Amino acid sequence: MWKNRSVFVFICLAFTLFVFAGLWLLNSTKSTQTVDVVYGRKFGMALTMDVMQPKTPNGIGVIFLISAGFRSDARWSETGFIEPEFYKPFLERGQTVFLISHSASPKFTVQEIVKDIYRAVRFIRYHAETYKIDPDKIAITGASSGGYLSLLVATGIGDEQDPVSKDIPPSMALRPDPVDSVSARIQAAGVFYPPADLMNYSKDGQSYLEKAPDFVRQSWGLTDKPWEEQIAVLRSLSPYEFVNNKTPPIILIHGARDPYVPLRQSERFLSKLKENEVPSTLIVKEDGNHGWGNIEVEYQKVAEWFEQHLLTTP
Repeated sequence: MWKNRSVFVFICLAFTLFVFAGLWLLNSTKSTQTVDVVYGRKFGMALTMDVMQPKTPNGIGVIFLISAGFRSDARWSETGFIEPEFYKPFLERGQTVFLISHSASPKFTVQEIVKDIYRAVRFIRYHAETYKIDPDKIAITGASSGGYLSLLVATGIGDEQDPVSKDIPPSMALRPDPVDSVSARIQAAGVFYPPADLMNYSKDGQSYLEKAPDFVRQSWGLTDKPWEEQIAVLRSLSPYEFVNNKTPPIILIHGARDPYVPLRQSERFLSKLKENEVPSTLIVKEDGNHGWGNIEVEYQKVAEWFEQHLLTTP
């Protein structure tokens, strides 16, 4: 009788410990989410982001751009357009994720949208201690227009001469925003099918605007401008033109069958990175279109890339 009772008690204790261990494991890997954090304002409109913090952060901050066709909507992360599986690999590795929404076309041009991304980087770096990240371990990722915007920041376009913003309006001279005084540099990038060389798109000498869909061309505000002005703007915002030996490590992922952004865009960009001895690699999805199923597998590789190049950096 006592022997059976002892066995019963042992089984109950073992089961209880198993349950508590499972709950502890679940809680230890669970992330917390803070929604609608305002990282900036423009024309009375709030620029917002959601912050996903892992239970045990490792110091890496990942800027995840919610962007497609130069449009952006924070609700995309709720409607399934941006699946949690996309950013889950970062959280699982202890990387803090910032889901960034930016001002959108056609109300705002690409030239104006770029400034939002720089503002987001500065805001995150300024509040690095609050978010428990290392201000020198900030990475960025995005797809399509989000990939292009990521490359703009990675190559320092508009910020290449001096990492400190000088864009403070005169009306704010007496009360400058301290966020604008910090660097907008990032330390690694992982981009999916990005326009990269706007001067040589599907073939040498063909501009991006010649090939882009109508709604994308409108995003630049250049359709009624002289050809020479269009070319000048494209060249000034072409990531390919600004790659140098200070460009951070970049991983590119591209579908071989992409009908909108030719694979040669990533191939040319990779070649320029290698030319400048920038740590870089290109993953080609042979059956990939402009996106594909199970793309979270590639996001896993991006998370590994960030860990490889940022956790080993002093």
